[in-house]
Amino acid sequence: MNYDREGLALFAEDMAAVENDTDYFVTSKILAGTPRTWQSEIDYIKWRHQVSVSLGMDASSVYIIGSAKLGYSLNPEKKLKVFNEKASDQNVSDLDVAIVSELHFEECWKVMREIENTFTKADRGYGRRTVFQQCIPVDRLIPHLPFGELWGKSRDSIVRPLGERFQGLELNFRIYRNSSALRSYQLSGVRAIQTEVENLRLQGE
Repeated sequence: MNYDREGLALFAEDMAAVENDTDYFVTSKILAGTPRTWQSEIDYIKWRHQVSVSLGMDASSVYIIGSAKLGYSLNPEKKLKVFNEKASDQNVSDLDVAIVSELHFEECWKVMREIENTFTKADRGYGRRTVFQQCIPVDRLIPHLPFGELWGKSRDSIVRPLGERFQGLELNFRIYRNSSALRSYQLSGVRAIQTEVENLRLQGE
């Protein structure tokens, strides 16, 4: 399966810390706590507040997810690849920001339906799958969104407080319809990885 060894070790460590409870894993490792990749002097709560002001929403709606949060990726195609901030590397990681907002979700969904015919077949399929899970990756939609200009201009102010390590990384916004959708989406990813890792263990790999 070619899993990243360091990422696999970190995932095993995190699962052991929550006694293999996937729901608690999402609560404690993804939705709470300071991102593993951040310097200790960065105040996660303050950063969330600053982002919320920049984007015009409540701080409780803003989260860091993905490899920047855990230190490894839960994307099944990336095989627990550890966070990589080297902008010159073709395997550089992204900075993924989750936004929980039914209003913004509905606006994105409306725009997505209007311009869907400009997407490739693969992108249309991916978009429909994520919408079914009440999640919309908005990066390709930003130029068409009523709040797109504000969010686009906010990118630098969002990344700048994180220090030199994060400069140059691509910032991705994902909008979730509600908190339950965010939890469900993350839980699905954790369970998929957990199942694959357990299968590897049983196969002796």
